[in-house]
Amino acid sequence: MRCIFILFCLLETLVLAAQSSKVFTQDNFSKLRFTHRGGYGTDKPENNVNTILRSLKEGKNAIEIDVQFTKDNQLILFHDYSHERFLETEEVKEVKTYTYSKLKQYPLRNKADGKQYVALLEELVDSLVLLVPKLEVHNFLLELDFKPHGDQTKKAVNELVRIIDKHHFTLIDQLYEHFFISTFYPDVLKYLDQVKQQKGRPIVTAFAVNNAPDDHKFAANVAVFISPILLKKYGVTII
Repeated sequence: MRCIFILFCLLETLVLAAQSSKVFTQDNFSKLRFTHRGGYGTDKPENNVNTILRSLKEGKNAIEIDVQFTKDNQLILFHDYSHERFLETEEVKEVKTYTYSKLKQYPLRNKADGKQYVALLEELVDSLVLLVPKLEVHNFLLELDFKPHGDQTKKAVNELVRIIDKHHFTLIDQLYEHFFISTFYPDVLKYLDQVKQQKGRPIVTAFAVNNAPDDHKFAANVAVFISPILLKKYGVTII
């Protein structure tokens, strides 16, 4: 409860707004209600491109998706660190130990949309860029819950920037008003800030400090206290 109180105080005192965008003003952002895991809680597959596009079409314009990194350096839409809950397999291994082609050998357990497979983040981004204007859905925001960290950080962030840069020169700054990147890991914020400065990309970032797994509660408590330092040091917009 103490950490929740401290977090509440920080939310009241820290500026959430990126000065160049109305999307991330505190008044606008605090009103958003995010659909979890790209549509979790519906009968449709979570973190699935079809589910996300359907959610946007239905007017759910704030959507959180989970991003992980495979052994062969692919960013995929995947929540759990191991894959047995999501995929039709009895193996219990971490997602990062598999190549993307290996993961695609296992269909999703959820068959509500027929046989589906793990999706690449790049597939989602390309679909949104092409399809959203046709659907006349313009007011939407994606939260990329970015899970790669540690020895994956640099390669994963570089792959993310490659995907973004595919559309940067077409959409320019409009692109950056439709997503932000959240993470529990300061090393990810640090490297993202370096890339943002080097490439001049106005990527909005967020530091997540609550709801950590039980074995990380101490680290989460510490994160609450150091979060103002991280926000200033690494140009973070949202806590």
